[in-house]
Amino acid sequence: MASGDDIVSGAITAAERTTDLIAQIPSEGNVNFDGDIIFRVGPQQGGETRPSQTLHGIVGIGWNGSVVQGSQGGTGVTGIGGPNQGTGIVGKGGGDNRGSGGIGVLGVGGSAIGPEFAPVDPGRGVLGQGGVQDDFETTGLPHGAGIVGVAGDAPLPSFIESGSVGVFGRGGNAHRKTVTVEGEKVLAGPKESGPGVLGKGGIQTADGKDAGTPSAGVIGLAGGEAPPEFFETSNVGTYGKGLIGVKGRSESGTGGRFESKTATGVVGHSDGGIGGLLSSTAGVGLEAITSASGQRAGIFLSKSAAQVQLVPHKLDQEILERVTSPPKALFTKGHLKALPAKALAGDLFCTIMQAKPDPPRPPPLPAPEAVLWLCVIDGDDNPNQAQWRQVLLGPKTFGQNSLA
Repeated sequence: MASGDDIVSGAITAAERTTDLIAQIPSEGNVNFDGDIIFRVGPQQGGETRPSQTLHGIVGIGWNGSVVQGSQGGTGVTGIGGPNQGTGIVGKGGGDNRGSGGIGVLGVGGSAIGPEFAPVDPGRGVLGQGGVQDDFETTGLPHGAGIVGVAGDAPLPSFIESGSVGVFGRGGNAHRKTVTVEGEKVLAGPKESGPGVLGKGGIQTADGKDAGTPSAGVIGLAGGEAPPEFFETSNVGTYGKGLIGVKGRSESGTGGRFESKTATGVVGHSDGGIGGLLSSTAGVGLEAITSASGQRAGIFLSKSAAQVQLVPHKLDQEILERVTSPPKALFTKGHLKALPAKALAGDLFCTIMQAKPDPPRPPPLPAPEAVLWLCVIDGDDNPNQAQWRQVLLGPKTFGQNSLA
């Protein structure tokens, strides 16, 4: 068969040029096109002639000419939507809402495994590129998103919400309701809502055994940053690079939380700046707490400078005179049991106890007083207890700045 021959069902039809199947209305123009589909194929849905095996609706096979001359393979199926926001290709899994499961759209990239053609890279499974905004759009509207993925019955994002995004992901909601199953009321629906995007890095093996470190789960690069080397991101859940690599923000909760079961929760490092900077406009800048027995809330180490600096508040008043006031050490009875027997020289330890009035006077008793201690000799528990010295201070005075 050749060009000009009729298409016969169940037979092969050959053609020497493009075959067009064009929808039109009668020449009289008194009726419209009958239906909203130009060409449809499908199996017999019922009756004795209904097929009993798996069938594919349409298969398109592209081709190419001479690879030596640079001819690339053609597209198997191309879908072009209507001029006014028409969709190019729609894929529905599970029999057009009447079946079970099924994948809406499956993309499998071509492998680079054969010597028949010139060397090529493996193909992408799915490639999405958003549409470009009009050249004369002056209100700042974004381009179209490359890929939008929405799980379950979660609402689709608006154009602005996903505009100019390479990949937008929205997790499925977990709407549960009570249903009756075999006379018993139970909750139905997903137990948990899903994440918008989940990234999991690949692993390395050699002859079936683990070899090397796994790759990063998610890598985020600010515009203009080059992709990092593998060693820089390997075995990292989330890697970010930019003026600020990773930023977390919360209006009412925690901006960022980092945890580790056996190692360090947070590590900050800088080759030329501050390793870690914590600040607050309304609360405490830094609070360190440990509930582990025998562990310190903070350790400060410096090779040559002071371990800690307290920046003094500058006062407008001048020092008028200096008064000699011999410091008094508190009687240590009662404090000894509180001082750790296991400590390192340089440890600071603060206690608070009820102080006896000096001179004695009837109740009410004065407020409890804090006492500061410095470990001067290491100790590793009994019988080699650490040795402490009380930090002696000047006379007490009352604070008067109510705005502090």
